[in-house]
Amino acid sequence: MVSLKSSIPQHHTGFKQVVTLAKDWEFRCLCISGAWRILPPDAQAWWLEFEDDHWVLFVGDVAQIRLQEREAIAFLRRRAQ
Repeated sequence: MVSLKSSIPQHHTGFKQVVTLAKDWEFRCLCISGAWRILPPDAQAWWLEFEDDHWVLFVGDVAQIRLQEREAIAFLRRRAQ
């Protein structure tokens, strides 16, 4: 199983490529004030942010829902299709 958190660079600031969940499918990663965000590959207005051992889905600037690791992976896979 893919692990999102273990695939995120641990000691870097700025955009980084993150785990490929399917062939040729990668998301950008950004560290803001120590919080890691997974950003969509296009200009959509959502992102996932890692907080306290879970992922939070943001739409615009508003937190929508907390996701466990497997739920976050399923969410990303659906967006890639």
